[in-house]
Amino acid sequence: FDTNYGKIANMTLRQMSSGNNLACISINSGRFIIEECDISCQSDAAIVIKKDADPRLRNNIITDCIGIGVLVANGGQGLLEENQLLRNSTAISIKNNSRPILQRNTISQNRSYGIAISGDCQGLLEENIISNNAREGIVISYGSNPILRKNKVHDHLSDGIRISDNASGNLEENEIFRNKNGIYIIDSDPILRKNIIHDSKEQGLDIVDSSRVIIIEDNDIFNNDKGIRIYREGNAVIRHNKIYRNKYWGVYLGSNVKCILENNDIFENDSAGVHISDNANPVLRHNRINKNVRGVSISDGGYGTYEYNDLRNNKYGAWNVSVDTKSKIKSFLNQEA
Repeated sequence: FDTNYGKIANMTLRQMSSGNNLACISINSGRFIIEECDISCQSDAAIVIKKDADPRLRNNIITDCIGIGVLVANGGQGLLEENQLLRNSTAISIKNNSRPILQRNTISQNRSYGIAISGDCQGLLEENIISNNAREGIVISYGSNPILRKNKVHDHLSDGIRISDNASGNLEENEIFRNKNGIYIIDSDPILRKNIIHDSKEQGLDIVDSSRVIIIEDNDIFNNDKGIRIYREGNAVIRHNKIYRNKYWGVYLGSNVKCILENNDIFENDSAGVHISDNANPVLRHNRINKNVRGVSISDGGYGTYEYNDLRNNKYGAWNVSVDTKSKIKSFLNQEA
């Protein structure tokens, strides 16, 4: 397809050849509409969207592809709405300065990623259900900066969302649950607001090697094995979150981390509300750290500044501080009784 406008609907389309660089549908330009079709491909991708193409894909079933379900590349756009992408390799791959809109799609049981976004891409992912894919639900990498809003990402053996390699993105009001890690961030600086992250098998939120500041605010992080872990030079501003009922600590800061925690509710975690170790040097200000097994635990050279926090009603007390760290701690006007 390489013209201004066209449409196909209610068709079954099969690309049966296994040769290289073949697609069932290739869209090079214009606004092509594909509606209520059943599409499969035994080659590289069922649908390829590229160059200046801006198609509309609605209510299609894209299944059992040897390769990618939908590939958007080289500046492609498009609206993908209410499609089902099942049992492909990667369901949707977005590459090289592309910026599609994905709304209310069901992406499940694919053999690799649900959605992979790389190479300075943007775009919007909104109200999609992304579940039970063999690898990560969503991968964002190499300078990409999409918006993820109100998606459900669940039941992955790997991470629900992985953000790496100088990527960013705005993640807002997503529900991320029953994954290995809810969100894993390495060498990137997304903004996370108003997400619900729960029942992760390891960390709800895991941040590694991210020296740039990550904004984490107004999220609910609960019932994970561990709540938030930041280590190896990670940096974040963590504020106005509820972090509770995790099986171990609420927040772990280690290995030279410098970050700010302020105005968070950290409660009913089965270990420390906040654990600080290995030369981490945070600022904790105006947090309510209550009803945990321990309030703040500090060991292995961790230190920090603690101002105006409410550390009452923790089972084994407000503080659990190893001898080698006590002289480094700066504590002002915390409530500890």
